[in-house]
Amino acid sequence: EMAKVELSGSIADFEQWKILILVISAGLRRNEVDKLRWTDIDLKSQKLHIRDAEGHTLKTSSSVASIALDNRTCEIISGWKSPKAPTFVISEAHNPSMKHMRCGDHFSRLCQWLRNLIVDGEQPLAHVQKPLHELRKEAGSRVNELHGLHEACRFLRHTSINTTSDYYLNSDKVTVGMDALIEGEQQAPTNEGETNKSGEDILIISNNTRTQRSIQFVP
Repeated sequence: EMAKVELSGSIADFEQWKILILVISAGLRRNEVDKLRWTDIDLKSQKLHIRDAEGHTLKTSSSVASIALDNRTCEIISGWKSPKAPTFVISEAHNPSMKHMRCGDHFSRLCQWLRNLIVDGEQPLAHVQKPLHELRKEAGSRVNELHGLHEACRFLRHTSINTTSDYYLNSDKVTVGMDALIEGEQQAPTNEGETNKSGEDILIISNNTRTQRSIQFVP
């Protein structure tokens, strides 16, 4: 919400808004954002394609992928494209400040904006070396919450699931859910003394003796 107010409404900062959306909605790496072309985005099928291109080699072979975009993200991205849209999604910075980066100055300014961001009276990213990468990690953590670790690994395009688990997921709030388990144990039958009428026969083998007994399962 802060970025929408402070970045999307400013002509000078609009490219930073575009970068933020791409990273936090699709989990893109900085170099992938830098070299992303309009031909890599298919809004009709709601897919963003990460692939090698001239002058751009991806980090690993597992980096090649098609990433699904939700309806709202597609709506936002569609508003960026003009009839005479350039080749690249992010416009080249006037003063590229990073080697081999078209948009180095945009990245630097967005990182500084993230470091200066005040949330609940604190600056959570003030001393983070790569604040932009925190958005990618946040995207991965969100996918893990909604769809599980394996989907998060696929979304982030890691070669090893250990990388996803060790460095990208917010696991400090994961619990067994003992409160729900205990609550289930304490639930009493609806009618006292009533048992489940549906039983199942099981075969018990003990000391080479076969005995058939009936057991009742009471939820």
